[in-house]
Amino acid sequence: MTRSNDTILDILFSITKNFTTYYSKSTPFGFLFQFLFFLTTIFSPIYLNIIFIFCVLIADVALGVAASIKKGVKFESRKLKKGLVHKLAFYGIIIVSFLGLELVLMKMLQYKTYYIIGVITTMIGFYELTSIVEKMMIIEPNIKVFNRLLKWIKKTDEKIETNIDNKIDKLFDNEDGGNSNKIEE
Repeated sequence: MTRSNDTILDILFSITKNFTTYYSKSTPFGFLFQFLFFLTTIFSPIYLNIIFIFCVLIADVALGVAASIKKGVKFESRKLKKGLVHKLAFYGIIIVSFLGLELVLMKMLQYKTYYIIGVITTMIGFYELTSIVEKMMIIEPNIKVFNRLLKWIKKTDEKIETNIDNKIDKLFDNEDGGNSNKIEE
């Protein structure tokens, strides 16, 4: 029987841990079970972010295939696989890197929300949304909403980039007393 304050996630982790402990001793694939349990434990707080990234990737790939067919380009699964593997690897490296950074910062600054991962997921979402809208414009060029949406996305992206650049410039100007642009003679 479980205590009333146990969450479903705690119960699932307990079941998974017991399962992996049993199978890690009784099968030659014990290391694989332990590794999968480790991955589950690490990525469980951000699983919605990962699901979101996979969903926009799948939409991007599906619309990419449809757009290439519409343009009359011969479909090559090798190109699709190569592009998808590169994107998955790139996004995976980004997520894992920033997750590590986030975990260190969470420990140091004593906060519990995954802010950095949320920002990274949003940035990936904007990038993929831009790609999706561009492909929708190829598939259905007569729909004006896609053109306006693409302009809005690009404008928003430029504003975000400018804002980030200004904040970084301001940060470095404050660190060196505003002398970052002066050349010493």
